Amino acid sequence: MERALSLLRETQAYWWRWIGKVRYTGAYPEAVWRSALALKLMIYAPTGAIVAAPTASLPEAIGGRRNWDYRFTWLRDASLTLFGLFQLGLHEEADGFFGWLRTTGIGEGGRFQNLYRVDGGTRVAEEVLGHWSGYRRSAPVRIGNGAVDQLQLDVYGELLDSAYLYARFGGEISQTLWKELHAVVDMAIECWQLPDASIWESRGRELHYTYSKVMCWVAVDRGLRLAERFGLSCDRERWEEARRAIHRRVTAEGYSRRLRSFTQTLGGRTVDAALLRAGQVRFLEDRDPRIVSTVRVVARHLGQGVLVSRYRPEETDDGIQHGAEGGFLMCSFWLADALAHIGALEQAQRRFERLLAFGSPLGLMAEEADGATGELLGNYPQAFTHLALIGAAVNIERARHRLLGARGLPATGHSGLAPTT
Repeated sequence: MERALSLLRETQAYWWRWIGKVRYTGAYPEAVWRSALALKLMIYAPTGAIVAAPTASLPEAIGGRRNWDYRFTWLRDASLTLFGLFQLGLHEEADGFFGWLRTTGIGEGGRFQNLYRVDGGTRVAEEVLGHWSGYRRSAPVRIGNGAVDQLQLDVYGELLDSAYLYARFGGEISQTLWKELHAVVDMAIECWQLPDASIWESRGRELHYTYSKVMCWVAVDRGLRLAERFGLSCDRERWEEARRAIHRRVTAEGYSRRLRSFTQTLGGRTVDAALLRAGQVRFLEDRDPRIVSTVRVVARHLGQGVLVSRYRPEETDDGIQHGAEGGFLMCSFWLADALAHIGALEQAQRRFERLLAFGSPLGLMAEEADGATGELLGNYPQAFTHLALIGAAVNIERARHRLLGARGLPATGHSGLAPTT
């Protein structure tokens, strides 16, 4: 018994020490701490890999077909998770992740997977367990994930953005790591004009998703910034030309004057919640009229009360028939974040506080929620949701400090905010 009590005390002391490193003094400390702990617990300690969620095939709608296995390391999800931790001043976890990343050999010979096993393995083939009825008879039950074989161009940008922040916070960009990151930038330049499945991993036909083009721009932009800041080699002329070309095409074809919004696809007529990130990744300035109007249109067109859909199913063929889903909590926090970016602080705070009600008694959140009942849906807990919660909380606090500064009032306390990218 004494041994058990000793181990318990050691465990409690470890977690208190770890959460004590969080640099956040805004209005929502408990929600932020709980989300930080959830993200930390999604890191596989032996390798540093970060899982998207620790569960598989929990349905996005009860009785529905959108049942996926998230027990893998998506480069996108892991990169965004690191960004969430960076925003709280937590940098050490990135050492483990980038160490794990080097074991995957990304970029070698153009080889690149969207997701890997936590041990760095590449075998993640999707299977259907036909002899299982699923949670509350939500079939099919899937293990593995077919998204591994998709072309998802946005991953390049998320990975380079995290690497850039990692370096800014003192992480080492070794020649080995730079070789791999350099190869990812080159892949973004070579592939950005191709159609893809993008962030939502559509199982319909590949399209020219605007968000994917934006994130290819991010990949090249952050690659150039890394090279310049740390004296790393690159084909600067080629990279700069690619950055200009991507930006020109997205602003010319990815924004609809009729809708007053960036669109899901180039030349398209529908909106997509992923475009809420265009300002957050500095593709355009926060107060650019195109960013501001996009935020407003997404809120109006995709809002379900306080929740936000990824897109309207009747407007987007994502290849899943009869595939109902709930409101996406990540997108919902993204909207609160985006409102803070454009200066709509009061609206951002109201939305954020209402969204916190979807958390469990332990502050854990799933991928989605039912707006009518509040029931959590999809895999649980979900890294995407918790990292978006952290981002919104941090940027609401940053917006509050900007507002106080504009009014000439002193900001009380230390914000503990990480710099923007």
